[in-house]
Amino acid sequence: MAIVDDITKTLEKFYKTCKYEKFAFKYQNYMSNKKLNDDTKNYLRILHTNFLFLIDEKAAFREYERIFRPTVDKYLQAYYFLEVLMLTKKKEFDEASKRLKFYKDHKSLSKEDAYSLELFNDIYSDKEIKDIEKKFPLNNRILYQNVFNARLLMDYYALKGDKKCEDYAIFIVKQKTDFTDSVNRAKEIIDIFK
Repeated sequence: MAIVDDITKTLEKFYKTCKYEKFAFKYQNYMSNKKLNDDTKNYLRILHTNFLFLIDEKAAFREYERIFRPTVDKYLQAYYFLEVLMLTKKKEFDEASKRLKFYKDHKSLSKEDAYSLELFNDIYSDKEIKDIEKKFPLNNRILYQNVFNARLLMDYYALKGDKKCEDYAIFIVKQKTDFTDSVNRAKEIIDIFK
């Protein structure tokens, strides 16, 4: 049980600090730990792949290929979430919508996750979203959620050609995270509006 507690603490710390390098070191240790079963390692790979979308999108696509569908029910929701996220990132918006509808109909995702994924798909398929800033606030207690939301808002406004994207880019850079892809994209946007 000690290893599970350590994993939980590692994830909580990562969500609060967004220091990927520290998390990646622990992640590699977990993946080489012979005491952890394959299902738990696969679950960690699912979470890690989610994180990689903010850090290194190409690596996230490669890592996704190594994931298998969990056999443990409690890990399935994370798998379904990542599957829809991946389809959206691949710009397969219709397929992402179909899978999302299927998972919603079968209650395979929480209502909150389904709602978030629907908005996520809408953002990247360039749909108009009313009151988007209320849906993705930057005043959460968890830094990871704030940076993730800022990235979505930055991308949303950038796709629209709206100067508001710069505000979210500045927010991302100020957080001093290890989220390389997000920070680099934010800096590109800031440079455009100089």
